[in-house]
Amino acid sequence: MAVRIEVQTTALSSASGRVASSMGTDYSQAVNRLYATLRSTNQTWRGVDNTAFITQIDSCKPSLDGVSEITDAYVTMLNTARTSYEATQNSVTGMANKLPNGQT
Repeated sequence: MAVRIEVQTTALSSASGRVASSMGTDYSQAVNRLYATLRSTNQTWRGVDNTAFITQIDSCKPSLDGVSEITDAYVTMLNTARTSYEATQNSVTGMANKLPNGQT
């Protein structure tokens, strides 16, 4: 049985745009809101317990930032794949057009 590979470059482009605009922006805004809220608790909640809470949440920041980096890398990969598939398709099309067509 033959394996069929079909790539729709418009779908790759659309997916990378959706991920970049919604996931990246929404996620970054949510993380920024979390840390803004965290800092604002200091106005109404003081003491060692608040300090411990802030310290614990701050320890998660590298992991939260890592999700943004992974999302950015995913968008880059989708765009690179799209570009590569388009270049390959153009190259194959160009070579196919140079084949003799049996006419003299």
